[in-house]
Amino acid sequence: MTTWRRTGLICWLTGALLWPTMILAQEVPPDEAAQTEAAPGASDEAGAAAEPDIDAHDVGYVSDRFFFVGHDEQGRVVLSLQSGRGRDGHEWQAEHAAVLHEEKRGWVELKGSGTFKNKEKDLLKIPDSGAFEFQGGPAYGFIITSVPNAMTLRIGPIVEHLSQVQESGIHRMGSAAAVLGWGARVIEGRVIHEHRLIPEFNPLNRVYVGTWKDFQGFFIQTEDGADFYVHSQEAGRLSPLLGEQAGFHAINGKGEQLQDAKVKVLSRELALGAYRWPTRWRVEWQAENGMRMAEFTLIDQHVLSNWVVGGVAMGIVEGKLNDGRQTHTVYGLAELLM
Repeated sequence: MTTWRRTGLICWLTGALLWPTMILAQEVPPDEAAQTEAAPGASDEAGAAAEPDIDAHDVGYVSDRFFFVGHDEQGRVVLSLQSGRGRDGHEWQAEHAAVLHEEKRGWVELKGSGTFKNKEKDLLKIPDSGAFEFQGGPAYGFIITSVPNAMTLRIGPIVEHLSQVQESGIHRMGSAAAVLGWGARVIEGRVIHEHRLIPEFNPLNRVYVGTWKDFQGFFIQTEDGADFYVHSQEAGRLSPLLGEQAGFHAINGKGEQLQDAKVKVLSRELALGAYRWPTRWRVEWQAENGMRMAEFTLIDQHVLSNWVVGGVAMGIVEGKLNDGRQTHTVYGLAELLM
């Protein structure tokens, strides 16, 4: 396993890009897309929890995370791109973190990970940096451009599969078809998108104890294009919002939440500290018509940070998933916060 230097660690702990034009979905200017979103504090339906108004708090944090898995004739590619922005009184922060894995080359270092000034002082809008520019939104899709990395990621409208709205925050996840232009390559695939909004919390400017404990999250694509996500964690600061176990399985865009999901670690290996990295897992959950099972194996690890009692890493996993009809091969990304 290869250990890499720390890049954008805070974005990992909390919750691109030049190619010929290809239309995945109707493209709408960002300003128009933003006008279609409900006002903060609005309720979608009678009895539903009101969304917290992040602008009413002096401290807050919002993140958008994009996990792409795709392939072309040269092989499979996985991209993780995360944007976090925070407010602490009159101070505003922003950070981008990007990691790419190419099946034959391994981990490829991208330009643009790190903190920068949130000049617009806006938590809801994804800020542009010198390396990444964002257009659109979940309802109409995203265009993410990175000139320094010669990449463009075009994402169709996000189909939502998980939604948790509480006074303490918002957590939403969905997926969509996507195309990654990387240099001369045009790579078709899928994206899992995660959005977090958390008032009275800002890991970009404050230190918290017990935010994560043994978090293991998986962003997976089957060989026939189905999306699968699951995470498991012990009780921590964010577990009431995210859940200790949660996930979804989406086939042809139709998602089903995982019921009674259980993630069991089958093997571990020593880390540079008083803990061990998990390397193989079995996931079991209850579907509408019976129990389902998946198994994942870590094949290439990217350690972002390591200390005596824990560490943070991303990893490439492969394995199999039984959807009740047949067994599929799977490939994707694991996020490990020990």
